[in-house]
Amino acid sequence: MGCYLRAFGRNFDVDAFASDTGIQLVDRFRRGEPRNRASKVLNETSGVVIEISDAKFADFEQQMRDAIEFLRSSRYEVSRVAEYAGVEDVYIDFGVRWPRDPVESWSFEPEIIELLSGLGVGLVLTQYPVS
Repeated sequence: MGCYLRAFGRNFDVDAFASDTGIQLVDRFRRGEPRNRASKVLNETSGVVIEISDAKFADFEQQMRDAIEFLRSSRYEVSRVAEYAGVEDVYIDFGVRWPRDPVESWSFEPEIIELLSGLGVGLVLTQYPVS
């Protein structure tokens, strides 16, 4: 799964943003369109997804290293996403495997917290069941 930057908002013009950014988008979705081909549920917001790390679920440390490098090297573009007209929420989403033990912790480097807070970008940890 890896780590992704996600930005969305009800009035976010994702097509205008896509034509005006230097960051490659891995996905974009529009308000009012179905969430996927099989769904009757419609998106309530429009948004974009940007891959930050393709590291595996089990390699949280590599995801974090990639995210820190991405935030350092793409600081200007990330700030543009966060401040773009219509964007209501921006966060970095780390995908990790669902814990096998009853208690498991993931620790974030202080640098990533500092980089994100300076950009107004939130932090999410999403756990996925992995067989």
